[in-house]
Formats: sequence, C-alpha cells, structure tokens
Amino acid sequence: MSSRAGRICGARLVWFVVRRRRPRGSLPDAEQRAWARVVGHHVASVCPAGCLVTVWAARRDVDANLTARFRNAIQAAAVWANNPRHRQVSAAIVAKYTGLKQSLIARVPRTTFATRLRLRFAQPWIDLMAEFRVIANTFPASELIR
Repeated sequence: MSSRAGRICGARLVWFVVRRRRPRGSLPDAEQRAWARVVGHHVASVCPAGCLVTVWAARRDVDANLTARFRNAIQAAAVWANNPRHRQVSAAIVAKYTGLKQSLIARVPRTTFATRLRLRFAQPWIDLMAEFRVIANTFPASELIR
C-alpha cells in the first residue's frame, strides 16, 4: 500500500472479518465458528463472474524448460486439488499446516483452481490498478505474456 498526499493509492484486502475473540492455539470447533464472520470478499467486489487471483511470473532470462516444468507442475497440482476424490487428503494437508481440525475443513467450501491461463480473468485487476493509479494506464491483459 502506498500513499500520495495522505491518500491511499492501492490496497489488497484478503477478507473483511469481524473478530469476536482472539484465538489462542488450536481452537475447538465452536470457538472457530465464533471467532470470525466473513462479511465480504475482495475478489467478488472486483470481478463477480470469475477472476485470476494467483499469478506466477518469471523473468525473460529464466530457462524456458524450467519455466515450462514449473507451469506443468502447478497445472497438475490444480487438477489434483480439483478432484473430489482428493478432498479428504487435501483436508489433512490443510489441517497439518494450519492447526485447524479436519472436521472444520470438511465443512468449508473449496475453491476451484484454474488449470490453464485465461487472460480475460486478469483484465479486471489491470483496470482496477489503473483506476486507482497504481499503474499509469490500463492495457490489454494479452500484453502480460509477450
């Protein structure tokens, strides 16, 4: 986030939450439900019909073979994560790294990961950054992959 003349020029909000109490360690299910309430999501405010949220980028001097292998690994991981048969295994992975109970994770709606780049989903972010003067002007998203 930067500021010019005391004005916010750009920000990225992950979630708007209302905290009812401060979490301590691993929380029982009832406390996890009471701790936070989602009141809005930043992506839906920018692009309600679909949006690019995660971006991977490489410099032009990076080995093209390495870049392709990385892209293929990310795509394979997305295909795996989107498979409903892997929900229980992925819930165990999320539980391991977050400390949340698998029973809670099982009730949370899952995201669907893109398995290919669709530039039309990047355009709303480019336009938003131009609107708030994070970048000088908007441009076609196709220019990102030149």
